Amino acid sequence: MLSRKERVNVLIGRGVEGAVSVNLFEVTVDEAIRSIADAAGYVAERRPGGYVIIERDEAGKDAANANTIIRTFKVEYSDVALVASVIREHLSRYGAITELPDRRLVVVEDLPDFVARIGRLLVDLDKEPRQILIEAKVLEISLDDFGTGYSSLSYLTRLPLDEIKIDGSFVRELVKNRFDQKMVRLIAEIGREAGMKTIAEYVQSGPALVLLSELGVDMAQGYYIGRPASQPIIKSMPIPLDSRRKNRVIEGSFSA
Repeated sequence: MLSRKERVNVLIGRGVEGAVSVNLFEVTVDEAIRSIADAAGYVAERRPGGYVIIERDEAGKDAANANTIIRTFKVEYSDVALVASVIREHLSRYGAITELPDRRLVVVEDLPDFVARIGRLLVDLDKEPRQILIEAKVLEISLDDFGTGYSSLSYLTRLPLDEIKIDGSFVRELVKNRFDQKMVRLIAEIGREAGMKTIAEYVQSGPALVLLSELGVDMAQGYYIGRPASQPIIKSMPIPLDSRRKNRVIEGSFSA
């Protein structure tokens, strides 16, 4: 019934019984035997000279089970135990898994289709972590309105400051007022000695910008440079004066 050209010996294990109906049209002897055994709820194992039909739970205990294959998977990025616990839920009734955490390996024995599916599953489980670039913004602490109000010299030693903002009252009449010029120069020198940048506020003319550079101020801001904006833009931020100090050139026209 199985083949006109091939003959095979099939030994029926103790307790194996039952009627089986299988379509054997155009199949090999091996396929036919395994189909019959599987349809009856058993396993066909290849042995020298023939096959043995046994209970599923006994498969592979006395001989290498031709129904299953063994494959080793490398776990590179994920926890081996966690991956093994997920894979275990996707094994067939024949399947088994062995963890080798020290070598970051899992050994899977199962039917070929199940092993192939586990291989695809592992691709999704063990993906290389994506590198997320986090832009780190360095915050600088400024002492505002230095020289007036509560901004005193004692803050320079008590607080971890990065910048000193020169109050606009010293800058508004800077070009005409000699006292303001001396105050600005003094504050700039204090800033340099303390390792802090100095920023002049309320810069409203080209001559004032040039004079601030000559007095040693590091940066400047004000309507002459750019008006306040809802979002930070170059023209609304303090600009450095060191390049102007070197070149003595101010782009654009000046107006008092």
